[in-house]
Amino acid sequence: IRMRQKKKNKHGNVPKRRQRRKLKSKKKESKRQRRSTGSSSGDKTENKTAAAAVTDSPAQKEGIREESPSQQQQQQSPYVKRKIQISVALYPSALENKTTFIKKQIRSLLLKYSEGIGGVLLAFDNLKFVGDGKGKGSLGKIRYELPHIHYVVEIDALVFSPKEGMKLTGKVNECYPSHVGLLIGSFFNAMVPSDHLRASGYVFDQDLQQWLLDTEEDSKVIGENDLITMKLEKLRECAGIISLEGSQPSLVKAET
Repeated sequence: IRMRQKKKNKHGNVPKRRQRRKLKSKKKESKRQRRSTGSSSGDKTENKTAAAAVTDSPAQKEGIREESPSQQQQQQSPYVKRKIQISVALYPSALENKTTFIKKQIRSLLLKYSEGIGGVLLAFDNLKFVGDGKGKGSLGKIRYELPHIHYVVEIDALVFSPKEGMKLTGKVNECYPSHVGLLIGSFFNAMVPSDHLRASGYVFDQDLQQWLLDTEEDSKVIGENDLITMKLEKLRECAGIISLEGSQPSLVKAET
């Protein structure tokens, strides 16, 4: 039986296998040639399109970032106006006037710090329903077995979003040997510790209960209701309420 199988392999099956191998090798070579030619032509077209994209705008040639004047002002000011999307869940009983109930929920976020918003929400306007691209923006969704109807809305929001290193101006409301307390925007608590006050040349007067700065040119006194500019160093948050800590205090205007 073994001899017959060998003879069959020698006379019948071996030539067919060789032919198949040759055909497979030819196909592989042709595919490689196609890929090499296609990649070279594709690289040329990609380089052309990339060059066109770079040369389209004159600002990109010089490496200048295009910004509007409003964006440049927002970088210097802690008050930012931005568009925000919020997910809201309503009970079925609120569907009679869903816009009113959604606004009530958003009002509960006012004057509280939120990481999602990126600061403290001060005001909002222009509430709009966000759709799924099929013109069904005002329709809500029910998830799982809960009765809430979920909506996604977009608002124009005014946010207090200070950044470290930003200059902030506040009114002095207390002077202590440990720090000077400020109110920024008549609402947000801030302070300049005694270490930063002494580093700027101020000395605390125990009799007057004020911080003094004596120089050859002029003498300055920090008292209550004075306006001070400081550099923001730290921002702390607890239960939605923020407190700011600054350095490099400078007296802007003294109360007369």
